[in-house]
Amino acid sequence: MAIVKLTPTKGLALEPDTSPYTATTLSEDAEIIDGVRYTAATGAYWYTHYSYGVELSSTEASYDVYRIECFGSLSVTPTDWYDTSHDSFQVFASTNNSTWTFIEQFDAPTLHHLGSLQYGFKLELSVPQDAKYWKVVYVDSTTVAFLPGGSSALIGEIELYGDSFVGCFSGYVYEKSTPVQRQLYLHRRDTGALVDETTSSGNGYYYLATTWSGSHCIVCLDDDAGDSYDALVIGSVIPTTVSG
Repeated sequence: MAIVKLTPTKGLALEPDTSPYTATTLSEDAEIIDGVRYTAATGAYWYTHYSYGVELSSTEASYDVYRIECFGSLSVTPTDWYDTSHDSFQVFASTNNSTWTFIEQFDAPTLHHLGSLQYGFKLELSVPQDAKYWKVVYVDSTTVAFLPGGSSALIGEIELYGDSFVGCFSGYVYEKSTPVQRQLYLHRRDTGALVDETTSSGNGYYYLATTWSGSHCIVCLDDDAGDSYDALVIGSVIPTTVSG
């Protein structure tokens, strides 16, 4: 599956955020996603407890995020992180921009761009996952800084990279060994959200699609005619990846 750059609908900021960072709301900051990596958002230093993030569209919120990249500017040409007291970040995700889940901490993340008055670093998630809101919080007690000289860094841009998963479930519905037409519903197992629905065809065949790579449950309902049966539930299944 190919990794693609996502297109957030909003940039977000909270200066400062409040530890443990799980119950706060970020405000819109358009400069965080304006496409200008090395021109700092207004006043956006990486101070202790400062958070910057993005909101994704409903479609891209279903994508598994693999990597977050942060870019910005400073007053020197950097060569490395200043030291271990200036390089720690935490990543959080949310469905509503008010209740946040801690995802992972990064200490001295990989610097993949060091240019004249410019820096870029990337946060590779150990477990890719989907969410509508994402934020990066700076958690050291001193400002983000680089060598030489401990120059403080401003943030210019946050970019997310993810994978649009496409999966499916298929099979046949039978009653007393005879293929039948029945209504089927596909749900995410973790949230219960309805993902897809269909009616099996005359030969009993059904196909259900999903953009969620995790566990699902499938519910098949009996019809009103003939013998009466309880719903058939397949309680925990992983989709097959659709290629091509």
